[in-house]
Amino acid sequence: MSDLDLECILLSPPKAVYQGWLDSWIHGAITEALAAIEPKVEGNFRLWSGSVQGKILDLIPNQKCTMSWRTVEFPLNLPDTVVTISFHSHKNGTRFHIYHTDIPEVFIEQFRFAWEDYYFPRLQRFFVVH
Repeated sequence: MSDLDLECILLSPPKAVYQGWLDSWIHGAITEALAAIEPKVEGNFRLWSGSVQGKILDLIPNQKCTMSWRTVEFPLNLPDTVVTISFHSHKNGTRFHIYHTDIPEVFIEQFRFAWEDYYFPRLQRFFVVH
């Protein structure tokens, strides 16, 4: 198993980014795919029209969100990965920090690509406009 430790800067305050991450409509607008999020501890979420799903494990309002995370590509016997997102104040807005753990080696580059080349640019575009 491997981990990813990645971050990007978003041009909105941490509260707006945190709330947007946990809002089904906003998350769906960012990814341009259906999202269903119960924004509470033990709440379920389904992202990317259901191809990613899991449970919210911990929340610290406007600061941190920890979630179990699995894709439809995971074999049933494979455990969930864990994603912890921290929302830090930055002079230009928010330092959006991802710590994604317990990733099977076979998926590590796919997940790195998904975060760096797909999620981060979409988040950066969205949180400049909104």
